[in-house]
Amino acid sequence: MTTKKRVMGLALAGALAVTAAGPMGVTAFAKDTGDVQVKYIAGALVPPGADGSYYVTIPADVVFSDVGDVSDMSVALMDADTTDGDLDPNLSVQVDVFSKNAYKLKNDTYAGQEAAYTLTYNSDVMNNAAKDATDNNLAHPSATQGDIVGVLTPDASNISGEAEMTQDVKVAKQGVVFSDTLTYYVSQLTPTL
Repeated sequence: MTTKKRVMGLALAGALAVTAAGPMGVTAFAKDTGDVQVKYIAGALVPPGADGSYYVTIPADVVFSDVGDVSDMSVALMDADTTDGDLDPNLSVQVDVFSKNAYKLKNDTYAGQEAAYTLTYNSDVMNNAAKDATDNNLAHPSATQGDIVGVLTPDASNISGEAEMTQDVKVAKQGVVFSDTLTYYVSQLTPTL
């Protein structure tokens, strides 16, 4: 009888242990896979150290064919999670721009010639000013020269801009490319990274 009681006692203790551990085991292993969305967005920049909840769109390549041609150069703050549409209301991101050739279109073969264009954001003409702590406070640490395009926030998420060709090249073979490179910098101002 004592053996039977021990077996019954062990069986009862085992049943209680399985019952107590059962729900915790099921909860811990309810989901054994997960998905992560990986994106590449052409023309998008994210400041180093940012959490990936947003990005800034910059203009695509520009091709001018004649004086007076205008191209949209707007920049915009975008929510990376298009399903919720909620950016941190305290978010502010500064955008700066630098022109390699000081807003001139050049070709090494035609060293004496160049075309010119203007780049304007919110009626301010960009001019590649030197970085200055008071007048030209470029936010990005590697920017030593350039212009402040503006500050983007969830409430002011777009900065209008345009590039306009203002001077043509006088003599060049058809199909020769004169170019400049614009470098855009984005820096998160708030919340501090």
